Amino acid sequence: MEEKILSLYACGMSQRDIAEQIKSLYDVEISPELVTKITEKIIPEVAAWQNRPLEPVYPFIFMDAIHYKVKEEKGQGTPRRCEAQ
Repeated sequence: MEEKILSLYACGMSQRDIAEQIKSLYDVEISPELVTKITEKIIPEVAAWQNRPLEPVYPFIFMDAIHYKVKEEKGQGTPRRCEAQ
């Protein structure tokens, strides 16, 4: 259950929203205070990650594409199945 709470917290949900989500998913009532106690366990790890040294350069690739569907006339250009013999 803690892992689910932490994953919801990592997604940006508030403690109250997490408590409501757990109630709707598992029909278990937990208080927002309990959610806070669970999420406070990872605060040191989060702080360490936020304060880590950054690399001077982060390479990235930007790709862009357009996908067009082309309707072909019946009987022309229909793909054939390649079957092993």
